[in-house]
Amino acid sequence: MSEIDIRAFDPADDALRAKNAQTVQAFLALTGAELPRRMRLFCEEDDISYGEAFTKTGQPDIATGWAAVQQRLQQLANSYPALTWQGGKILVTADPNYLMADTDGTGSAHNADVGSYQHGGHFIHTFQMQDGKIRHYLQYKNPARELIEMGFTLPAPGEND
Repeated sequence: MSEIDIRAFDPADDALRAKNAQTVQAFLALTGAELPRRMRLFCEEDDISYGEAFTKTGQPDIATGWAAVQQRLQQLANSYPALTWQGGKILVTADPNYLMADTDGTGSAHNADVGSYQHGGHFIHTFQMQDGKIRHYLQYKNPARELIEMGFTLPAPGEND
């Protein structure tokens, strides 16, 4: 087994941890048409990123750079005009610049190929922060659930073996 870095919580980091958690809370509060306003929560440098972990290629789909992140947020505002988060928890770690959020989402979504549909599910969000600003964001969700919500029929586990 490889080494796993275990870091104890340092109370000296509590103020930074709280500052970063406030930013994550503000990020999750901006939904639908407000999604482009998330840009104000990111670092001003161009090495920022915003992505989804699960894709059809198996590789994360990550928008990198200020312009690409801004474009992604506008696309998401158009695709998920009424998706909101419920029952969320912000999870802090021993590293004050790494936070996670555990949420349930629900609302409407729109895809040009299939039209509008109800969307929801469980989401995990990871944030790499820098002094109260987001440097890197990655979202984990169940893509199979969204395909079913769009009306696709998926094989059951083992059907195509």
